[in-house]
Amino acid sequence: MTEALAYALYMTISTFLPNVTTAVVLFYGGNLVLDGSMSAGSLVSFMLYQQSLSSAFQTCSSVFSALSAAVGAADKLDNVCFSYPGRKDTQVLNSFSMTIQPGEVVALVGPSGGGKSSIVKLLERYYLPSSGSVLIDGRDAGVYHSRWLRRKIALVSQEPVLYARSIRRNICYGLEAEDGVPADQQPSAEDVEQAARLANAHEFISAMPDGYDSDCGERGISLSGGQKQRIAIARALVRQPQVLLLDEATSALDAESESRVQEALDRLMKSHTVLVIAHRLSTIQSADRIVVVSKGTVAEEGTHDQLIEDNAMYSALVRRQMQKSKSTASIGGASDGIASSSSFRSLLALRS
Repeated sequence: MTEALAYALYMTISTFLPNVTTAVVLFYGGNLVLDGSMSAGSLVSFMLYQQSLSSAFQTCSSVFSALSAAVGAADKLDNVCFSYPGRKDTQVLNSFSMTIQPGEVVALVGPSGGGKSSIVKLLERYYLPSSGSVLIDGRDAGVYHSRWLRRKIALVSQEPVLYARSIRRNICYGLEAEDGVPADQQPSAEDVEQAARLANAHEFISAMPDGYDSDCGERGISLSGGQKQRIAIARALVRQPQVLLLDEATSALDAESESRVQEALDRLMKSHTVLVIAHRLSTIQSADRIVVVSKGTVAEEGTHDQLIEDNAMYSALVRRQMQKSKSTASIGGASDGIASSSSFRSLLALRS
């Protein structure tokens, strides 16, 4: 609302003042012509020069606005320092800077405690940075209305929260009439089903006795971990967000559930701006850019192949993951088919 008022004032001034200036010059110049102090030709020449100058300034203004919009079309973390309110002596992010372009998939990896999840919390406005700024399309995230921001930026976390209500209402959570959302902005039954299909959840929902009206139970107790995660993805998608934040969305799942959830996530990453956090490196090696976060700063940045060739921190993380996969396969043995196939799949993905 503040921006709208400021823009209205700006447009009033930019439209009103040039016309007033023209009227004043014409009035004063006309009096000079009548008094014989200036010729009519000089007045006409002066008016033409004035109009050319005004037109040039207006053109420069429009070009500057277009350039500003083009430069700002991204999510940015600029020189951010951050400490949690309860631990102000411990700095989680230290002059952290990162830019995510529209449509780009960026993965954050690194040791635990490096600050990856804190970045997501800052983007969600759960906390404010101690210094620096979090910018969305070139503007501080704080200038956007919180309800509007929740529609444009959707989060799928490691532990999704479901409520004791139907699957349909869990997917539509926060977008119903009781939430103050106008009727024309509430998801329809088709919207809910489409989101569930994209999240690879429609099949198991339809197989339930009451379909989308089936009750999830308190905290989703009647559903498996993979099913809860896919409903959480559908809840994010039904908002039609422009930015997806995936914070360890598959780390707590078994091999079969992880495969189905990852299939849904891979489909989503092709059409959204995505920031994904994962410890399982095989899930993010296809990202457009991988950022290694360590001790609150950017330690490395590049594609999977580039970082492997650099043979630094990311390469060490990959080797550690491969060793862990081999150990899991050895312990599981031939009798544990699920664990063995999961480890083998991760090993192939990491080597490729």
